[in-house]
Formats: sequence, C-alpha cells, structure tokens
Amino acid sequence: MSASPSASASASVPASASWEALVLYGSQTGNAEEVAEDLWRLLERHRFTGKLGLRKVSLHAMDEFDIATLPLCRLVFFVTSTTGQGDVPENMKRFWRNLLRKSLPLRTSLNGMKYGVFGLGDSSYPKYNVAARKLFKRLEDLGGKPLVELRDSLGDEQDAGGGYFVALDKWTDALLSKLEQVCGPGNAAVGVDRSSDGVQDRLMDQCRLVTSRVDHPVLARRLESFDVVRESELCFSALREGLSCKCLGGSTGE
Repeated sequence: MSASPSASASASVPASASWEALVLYGSQTGNAEEVAEDLWRLLERHRFTGKLGLRKVSLHAMDEFDIATLPLCRLVFFVTSTTGQGDVPENMKRFWRNLLRKSLPLRTSLNGMKYGVFGLGDSSYPKYNVAARKLFKRLEDLGGKPLVELRDSLGDEQDAGGGYFVALDKWTDALLSKLEQVCGPGNAAVGVDRSSDGVQDRLMDQCRLVTSRVDHPVLARRLESFDVVRESELCFSALREGLSCKCLGGSTGE
C-alpha cells in the first residue's frame, strides 16, 4: 500500500464529525484491493477537507475484519472481484461464510447500515460479477440500505471505454453524492444509534454473529436486566475490544 489506513490528521477533521466509514475488499489478483485503497484515499481526502463529516475511515480485507462488529457499523463500502467458477476471493471466504449463517435474522441484522458494493468482473465469463451480486443481495436481505443500486455497481473488464473503470467512476460519483446527503457539512445525523432500543438490538444481532463464542440464553437474560442507556458506551467499547463486558457479568469471550 502506498498509504496507511492508520494515518491520522484529526486536527483537520471538524469537531462535529461523527460518522465512521469502513472499506472492505475481497481481492484475488490485487485489482479489487487497489480499487478499495483508492476509495479509502478519496474518503480520507473528503474527511480532511470537511466535505464529509467522517471521524474515521478504515480499510481491511474482509477476512481481516472482525465480522462480529459489523452490526455496529453505519457506513460500509465493499469492493470485490469474482474468481474461478463464480467464487468469492480467498480473503473473503470466511467473511462470506459467516454472513450466510442461517441464524442471522432477515431485515434486522444490519438494519442500521448504509452500504455500497462495487464489483470487478468480466462479462465474457458466464458468472459475471456473481460475487458482488450475491454480496449486495445478502446485505440487503439482512436489512442494509444500499446507497447505489446494483445495476450501477458492476464494473466490466470488457467495457470498450476503459474496462471496469467506466462503471467505477460513475459509481464513485453516485456514492459521494449520496454521502453528502448522509454526512455532508451541516448534517446533524450521528453515525451510531445510541438510543436504548438501538443499542440492545445491535448487541443482540452482534451476538448472533459470534454464536461459537457467546452463550445466547445467558447473554439474552443479562441484556434484559441491565440499564442499556447507562451502559451503552461501555458495551460498545468492550465488544469492539474482544467481547469482554463488565455490565454483562464479566468476559463473554472464550
């Protein structure tokens, strides 16, 4: 990478910035990773200049990201290619398996998330951009709200005007236009739902994503008994740092 996602210039970020954006990629040969890096750099520039009220922009390969925290994310942008016979890239496989779990409730698991998906494909193959198509639909099924429609989110290497970059340029413009409405200057909306119901719903959704690490019945009973509003900040912080939460009676990890 030519730039590090950990780079920070907080002094340039407006004090009112409250949204966090996440860029995730699945890449087999490196092209999708490069597109994701370019998107990350673009969002960082808009963050530094104050064009978007973003407090932080992060970049990860999908399998490097802790999917247990996905229900807490409000703005997520996915970039993926398709490999083999319509397969997802190697560094997306674990993320994709977790996202397909039948225990995840439809329409509510990711109902606080706004997302974008850009796919890199080649229409000369029968399963053109199938990884991006499947990802887009699964996110929508789980309650996510797309910022750009699927028909405008698929890049084609066979495009005579410049390959997948033709669709990418249009997708990026459309995405930035939507983001200006969501978190542009003067937008008072916050990037995290801190209401009592919102916190509890998202904590429960997160627990469904980590069924192998959390005892659901016990956690459900504890969630019913503690003061969600008073403890919300502690819960968010603890769950992000490894699922150890004092208000839930100690560590909920393995």
